[in-house]
Amino acid sequence: MQPQVVGSAPAMAPAPIAAPAPLTGSTAPNRTMMIHTGLIVTALLFALIGMMGNTWLTLDSDEEEEFLEAGAGLTSSWATIETGSADECKAGLETLEEMAGDDNPNEMKCDGKNLEMTALFSDLCDAEGDDYEDDCDKASAGFTGTLFIILGILVLVTTLAATFLRPRGTTLPFSQYYPFCGAASILIGVVAWYLMMPEPPEGSDPSLGSNAWMTIASSAFATGAGGLMMYQGSVETTSAMGPKLSARPSGIGARTLTPDIDAREFVLRETAMGNQTLSIVEDGDLFRITRAIRGESGTHSEDLFMSRMDALCGFTHARFDWLDTTRYLWNLLAISGLVLTILAFENPSLIFYTNWFILMFAAGTIFSMLQFA
Repeated sequence: MQPQVVGSAPAMAPAPIAAPAPLTGSTAPNRTMMIHTGLIVTALLFALIGMMGNTWLTLDSDEEEEFLEAGAGLTSSWATIETGSADECKAGLETLEEMAGDDNPNEMKCDGKNLEMTALFSDLCDAEGDDYEDDCDKASAGFTGTLFIILGILVLVTTLAATFLRPRGTTLPFSQYYPFCGAASILIGVVAWYLMMPEPPEGSDPSLGSNAWMTIASSAFATGAGGLMMYQGSVETTSAMGPKLSARPSGIGARTLTPDIDAREFVLRETAMGNQTLSIVEDGDLFRITRAIRGESGTHSEDLFMSRMDALCGFTHARFDWLDTTRYLWNLLAISGLVLTILAFENPSLIFYTNWFILMFAAGTIFSMLQFA
């Protein structure tokens, strides 16, 4: 028999129930959350721009070499030479390409009268040129720095996700420490890159470029976001259903039933602030799934599903309890019937009772098997 569902009632008018604890607060924007989110977004942008930039190191050109600009990023180096004209640039480019041959790791092109050259440290390392060891050290330093900075960026993205999930009742574990982990990873990447870089050639005095300082600044912004969260205790959340809360109010969360109602409520899911609860209610012969929402005007509940308990219980074995009570009798009857049947075939005096012995064995076996039905 198929269970008959009485029906669902999503459109029922919610019944107001007295709130266990009044809520206080305003619906103004949460400034702490806005500042925290702004710091994390700024740190993300600075870290991304800094990592992908090519001005981690810049060379201060002398007055006699104002025509030359050079620098390096995490994974590549670049140089720009100003020539007299576009024709001179093209002629110089052809000369350099002929001298370098087909295995030239540098990418060279003319932009007007400026000759631009770029090269990846990994390509220079594979080429095994004159500065082979230094190029390999630069490639290793760039890879290590990039790896830690990417890890820091991923942690900051997770921090941003945790910030948006918190108002919706989902709190990631140890989320208050995520900004510090992201800031530490980014800063470790910068420090590791700087320490692993080889000594600059004599006569050159490279300095940190704008992209390196932007990456360091991103670590500072992330640290500030984490410090703000720790100082506030937790980032305040503004729920779309109710007022702003800085902490969960004392007492239990929103409930469908009040203490004076003779029914049982089992909570399935509850938001972090306790303002919304999904519950199963056992109300006599009725089975209900309800949602309780707590707001400024009190606690309101609505039935999402309703059915009779007997429609869910289905078939019962209560009428066959005598089978279980006498299970040892049926086991003994089956064993006795089997033994007597075997003896009857060996003893001619019992041959006339063989059919009864077989019937005993069959009945005992059938009733014993019904215990597992």
